[in-house]
Formats: sequence, structure tokens, C-alpha cells
Amino acid sequence: MTSDRLLRAADPAAGWRVDPESSQAQVMLAGILATPRAGSAERSEPVPERRHVTRRQVWRRRIAFGGATAVAVSVAMSTVWSGGPDGHTAAYAVTAKPDGSVELTVRWEQLEDAGALAAKLRQAGVPTEVGSGPPTRYCAGPAERDRTSDALNKLDRRGEPASLDGYLMRPQLFPEGSSLVISTYSDLATQVDYTLLYLAPTGSTSCTISGTLGSARFTGPGPRPTRFTWPQPRE
Repeated sequence: MTSDRLLRAADPAAGWRVDPESSQAQVMLAGILATPRAGSAERSEPVPERRHVTRRQVWRRRIAFGGATAVAVSVAMSTVWSGGPDGHTAAYAVTAKPDGSVELTVRWEQLEDAGALAAKLRQAGVPTEVGSGPPTRYCAGPAERDRTSDALNKLDRRGEPASLDGYLMRPQLFPEGSSLVISTYSDLATQVDYTLLYLAPTGSTSCTISGTLGSARFTGPGPRPTRFTWPQPRE
């Protein structure tokens, strides 16, 4: 029809294929609405007002829907990636269980304050200290270390994201006079950051009465090593 042909000729977006949810579409719509249609006085057949209004309404609805979609996606992403104070993802969760055990779920690469985590564990009933280096020796024999295996162990979090680690602590099984140690330090020679969990005599973080658990993270600019050397205390 003549009116359709005239409308397409006057509408610069008639042959334009673009995502109606994009910012480009919103800018184009604003330009269409603000620009007078050329040659409107010479038209032999006026464009029906109903059709003109409907076209504008369709564009507005589609762009409004696109904006709503963008807001919904933004909210969903915030929900997924925010969980801590000030919009930061929570680095850990501490859960005290009815049987007296305590479960720790942690993203080691996001842990910046080991002291705050230690305080949280103490609130849950786990005596905890903070260290700044690896334990240099064992202060318990192999048999005694074996008896601590039920006091501190790593959970199998199969199906969870690889960034999540889980640990189960049973303070009631800690050897008398011992505490959990969270030790964080950097090995400048290998460019690896370590965070270790182990049991030690209270007030002495340099030796361990259990095996060591935790995380090793390469921080250097060079090629990433295929394996890390885990700290081994001497007997």
C-alpha cells in the first residue's frame, strides 16, 4: 500500500535489523520521535494515525521489555556474585552442628582476613589461633597424629565449584591443650601463597600434632607450575 511505502521511506529504522533491547535501539527511537517526517505536506494519502501510533507503541514496549530484561539479569548476577559485606562475595561460612562438630566452607583465594575467620570459628566452639608460617616440625609421633584424623579432616565436596573447599572439625576430639591453627604465608622463591590448617599445642604454632590441610595458590607472572610442593614438617 502507498501508506506502507511512505512510512518505510520516512522511517530510517524500517530496514534496520538490531536488537530492540540494545542501547542503539533506544537512541534510534529517540531520533525517530524527535525528527519531523520529510515531505509530509506533499503526501497524496496521509498515513493513518492509528497505524503510526501502534508502531511507536510496539517499539516502546519492545525497548521497555529489553530494559526490564537487562535489570533482571543485573539483579541475578548480583545475587550470584554478592554475598558478603559491601557487595563482596563471602569468603567462608562456618556452621556449628548439633553433634558439636563445626563445618567450614571456604574460598581460599578470597580470604583476606584470617583473624576474622579464626574469631568466627572460636564463636562456633573451635579453639583457633592464627599463624604466619609453616610448621617446621611435628610435635607428636605418627600414632598420635593418626588419632587426630577424626578431629580435623577435609570434606568431599563433589559437585561443588572447584573454588570451594570444605572441612569438618570436631573440637571434642582435639588433643588436650591443643588448638586449630590457620597459617597464611607466601613463598617468594616459588611465588606460591599457602593457607594451612593444622592442630598444634595452644600457644605454639611452629609445630603440628596433625597432618596439614589447606590451599596453595600460584601468584607469579611466570608459567604456572603443574604441581606444588606441599610443606613437610620434619619429624
